[in-house]
Amino acid sequence: MSNNLTLNLAQLQNKIKRDPPGFRDEYESQVHRFKTSLELQQLYPENDHTTLSETMIFLASTAHCYKEDMKNYGNELAQLIETSGHSFSSKLRQDIVKSLMLLRGKQMIEDKVLFELFFKLFRMKDKKIRETVHKFIVNDVKRINLKSKNHAVNKSLQNFMYTMLQDQDVTASFKSLQVTEDLYRKNVWNDEKTVNVIAAACFHGHQKIQSRALNFFLGNDQKSEDHDSDDDEDPDERRQREKNELKLPTARDIMVRFQTGKKGAKNKRKKKKMMARIAKKSNKGQNRDAINFTAIDMLHDPQSFAEKLFKQLESTNGDFALKLLHIRVIARVIGVHKLVIYNFYPYLQRFLNPSQRDVTLVLQAAAHATHDLVPPEVCEEMVRCISNQFITERNSGEVMAVGLNSVREVAARNPLAIGDDLLQDLTQYKKHIDRGVKAGAKGLITLYRQEAPMLLAKKDRGKPNEHQRQIVPYSYGQSKALDFIPGAETLPLRGPEEEEEVMEEDKPTEWVDGEWQDVEHDIEQDIEKEEIEKRTETEAKLEEKVGREELLKMKQEKAKNVLTTRVLTDAEFQKIKIEQATQKAVDIHRKVTPSSLLSAENSSNLVELKKIEQVASRRAHSKEDRLATVLAGREGREKQKLNPYASSTNKDKRKQKPFQMVMHKVAKKQTGRSYTQKKKALQESLKKQLKSYKH
Repeated sequence: MSNNLTLNLAQLQNKIKRDPPGFRDEYESQVHRFKTSLELQQLYPENDHTTLSETMIFLASTAHCYKEDMKNYGNELAQLIETSGHSFSSKLRQDIVKSLMLLRGKQMIEDKVLFELFFKLFRMKDKKIRETVHKFIVNDVKRINLKSKNHAVNKSLQNFMYTMLQDQDVTASFKSLQVTEDLYRKNVWNDEKTVNVIAAACFHGHQKIQSRALNFFLGNDQKSEDHDSDDDEDPDERRQREKNELKLPTARDIMVRFQTGKKGAKNKRKKKKMMARIAKKSNKGQNRDAINFTAIDMLHDPQSFAEKLFKQLESTNGDFALKLLHIRVIARVIGVHKLVIYNFYPYLQRFLNPSQRDVTLVLQAAAHATHDLVPPEVCEEMVRCISNQFITERNSGEVMAVGLNSVREVAARNPLAIGDDLLQDLTQYKKHIDRGVKAGAKGLITLYRQEAPMLLAKKDRGKPNEHQRQIVPYSYGQSKALDFIPGAETLPLRGPEEEEEVMEEDKPTEWVDGEWQDVEHDIEQDIEKEEIEKRTETEAKLEEKVGREELLKMKQEKAKNVLTTRVLTDAEFQKIKIEQATQKAVDIHRKVTPSSLLSAENSSNLVELKKIEQVASRRAHSKEDRLATVLAGREGREKQKLNPYASSTNKDKRKQKPFQMVMHKVAKKQTGRSYTQKKKALQESLKKQLKSYKH
């Protein structure tokens, strides 16, 4: 009966779409049938609802053919599921939601009414309904804003969303927050209002919503299945899901599986596909360095946001994972907006311990929260804590290397964070036996050679180049704005009437595809070794005559005059680039090229976690390099002369014999007695001999 009814409704739907006036009577009979079935369902909720569902979907599919008669049909369904939805079965609720979606596609229900209803459905203890509604809201809002932004709909939805985030139902608030994040990531709602609505969710009373909002600012893309409420999930479904998760093969399982059997191309493709799928799944969630810079930049009042978040952190007694989320977000806001929260740094020192869980993330947060506006005494206290806890001989080499890397990242953002005495002590680890510690100490020395070489010991400064000679110690809060271009002092100073035309140098060309084409020119190729040495000696002599600061002022004044009195050509800009590269070049005997110098910028850029966790633990040479070294050492030596009449060993001869000839020896060897058995047999024989002796 049900199949015939479905078939008849499908035929009737097709005929109504072709000729609505001709089938009005049949349609009205279906409307009457729907109302009767609905009344029976409300009286007897346990009865079968197949007829009601099919009739309801049929009316929703053909309601646009009779707009005047069915204009209130959508509101009736919305009121029905809002008032009586909890008493209906899950299948019937899904059919009602499906009918409302059909009416939305045919413009038979208002956007605002439908969206507000669907947000209220998040309170329902039905996981399938929540997932269906979530997908529909995201896709429909995206469709509305596809061609141009619909500000009226967006504004009303965002205002309603803010009230939903404060809802007492945790599941409804969580799903509303999830919808807002998805719309932001799809660049539908990427304005400041959306970001600040999510920022308000960071102070929600429930830790689950706090965690979701904080992860948004850290750029962690979490699946809804991982955080959705499983209270209403069927126990059988949960057991089946957990069973399926346990059945997932590992990389080792796949390797063992394809180790035997056919080695055809089909199996190779299948193995490659499965390995790629496992690698993709294992890489999920490992991108711990992704930070949502745009969202952090759009905060209305970052100072108040960070202070409230820190106050909430101090009163949090929950899991360490939630505290770590607070610490990382506060550090990122401080670093991006260059805020100063003095109490944050002493609080951070509580977790600076090698035995602390996820301590590398805490060290990353310490580097993020450091910038040039933080007082040096505050940073120095934190750096000293890292040094005392990590960089000590009682710790392993890996722990010491992580500590040195963290200190380097903090100092890159505020060179005044390390005092003279502490810096001298840390640089002494450049001769440590561990490679990771040695590399960390040398990285710290390289950083200060570019930022503040005067803080290093004289033996660690190396042979200074022109760039290092021009570095002047700066104090806390000093601005570094330049009103000239370094390197412009090498250009001749001429007036406008005396200016000569500077012909552009011929660009190097290369024969490509039958014609000469311009190629890129490497500026560093123009720097000669003799010129570097000559310039260094000349600079040292001038410093002795007029003084370092006076010489620097002279260069800056000349560069200002050149830039303010002349219009530079492309060729002269090229000369300035060469001059800048020459100033950064170091003495050739140190075997350091300008391109390999460490570019240390005091900014709030993201600290990559691998820079802190990077420990130089590999061997000095690979196997191939060591073999090449051995072979090179044998050159020029005479080979050891072997006896030409000597025969091979019995072991080598046995390898050349047929297996039948040595089979008995192999069998005897396999079935022979073990050492323990021989020992016991010897003991028994000795006992028998002792008994046979006559006293």
